[in-house]
Amino acid sequence: MDIFDPEFSAATVPPTILVRLCDVATERGVDTEPWFLGSGVSPTQLDESEARVSYRQATAILRRALRAMPEGPIGLAVGSRNAVVGFGMVGFAMRSSRTLADALGLGMEMHRLTGSLVDFELSHHGELSAIRLFERLPDDELTRFLAEEAMAAVLAFGRSLLNTNIDPVRLRLAYPEPACAAEYRRYFRCPIEFDCADTELVIARKVLHRPIPTYSEANLIVAREACERMRGDDAPRHDIAASVASILGESLRRSLTMAEVAERLFVTERTLRRHLQAAGEKFSDIRDRVRQQRALFLVRETTMTVTQIAAETGFSDAREFRRAYVRWNGEPPSRTRSLVGLPWDDAMATPEPAVVAGRIAS
Repeated sequence: MDIFDPEFSAATVPPTILVRLCDVATERGVDTEPWFLGSGVSPTQLDESEARVSYRQATAILRRALRAMPEGPIGLAVGSRNAVVGFGMVGFAMRSSRTLADALGLGMEMHRLTGSLVDFELSHHGELSAIRLFERLPDDELTRFLAEEAMAAVLAFGRSLLNTNIDPVRLRLAYPEPACAAEYRRYFRCPIEFDCADTELVIARKVLHRPIPTYSEANLIVAREACERMRGDDAPRHDIAASVASILGESLRRSLTMAEVAERLFVTERTLRRHLQAAGEKFSDIRDRVRQQRALFLVRETTMTVTQIAAETGFSDAREFRRAYVRWNGEPPSRTRSLVGLPWDDAMATPEPAVVAGRIAS
């Protein structure tokens, strides 16, 4: 039985990447219709302004597409395409920002509205800054494409924002060097490292302070308000629990506080707590439900290790995750996975707690 997790199964993703991929395929004489058979998505629907697909639909279509396309840096071709008009309303808001740092912060906050299929994190290390990429679900078949597309799009849009060249300090990629690596070097114009622990684009920190020529405070206010409406940030008046669950689901790795969620909902923490009390909900209970749903999905439908799943659901270590999983589901994750015939490679890394009469044995 499939586990419905709105993070992966709800149709909330703008099909931007699919549209651009279809354009690239058409230019190369590749028939795209077979990609969509049985997916529940019609290629004719992709250009509709309200078109949305689920993460699972998008990635299933991408897998078919990559098998049908000739070998090469397809993600690079998709990500570098249409940089000037890229990212829709989010792109307009970024173009209206004061500096590249402001635009990057806004873009990361709103990146899912652009149709991005990965998540990002910005960190600073002395004079360098790194934009790190996270796959929402590890998938060896898509890792290279998603990294190419995301990093090419970030750099292309950054260059277009400043209307000048930006050459990164280095690019680190978490997969082996492909045959087309020379095309990477021509595009990124920086040293590139392969087989790294993470995928990240490193730039000089001072670049973030450069002003954006198209800065407009008035346009920024209008564009940001439009983005908030698209994201559903007026939802506290309608279904506060669903809104909180949605925000927590997007950021489980970071384990957001109530204050941080309230800020994203444009209310005070006190107001959010009052709304939740009126709805008969507790913030901690909602977070537990989101974690439980995500954990069950990842255990049953992926081959991620317990350490990876713990990190994806916001736990500091695997032991803490296992105890919570048993509390939620009445059995250890290794038992759940064995029932669906999947391996649990690191199940013995830390002894799993015993379950006695529906509780964790001490």
